[in-house]
Amino acid sequence: MMTMLFSFALLFSIVFTTSHAFEVQVDSNGESDQESLAMTVSLTNGYEHDIKFYYVNSKDNSEIYMDTLVPGDEYTMNSFTGHSFAVKKSDDTPLSTVSF
Repeated sequence: MMTMLFSFALLFSIVFTTSHAFEVQVDSNGESDQESLAMTVSLTNGYEHDIKFYYVNSKDNSEIYMDTLVPGDEYTMNSFTGHSFAVKKSDDTPLSTVSF
């Protein structure tokens, strides 16, 4: 298993940090037949106001509310490659969208 750390700064005020774990299954011939990428994602609110964040459904782009963070709060969750998240002000003004 290999672990890599990445940090993303959005608008210099939101920080997403991810920790990736690659798992590759190898068959009896030594060939890989499956690969998955799981990660832990942390979101820190560096704004001076509350933010809300949402999981963005890749099938229909609907947004599923996750949490509201006050300034300085952090939220950590498990996720997978391809997942997207939207970040908005408390009045629903869009701030950013990030995909992993």
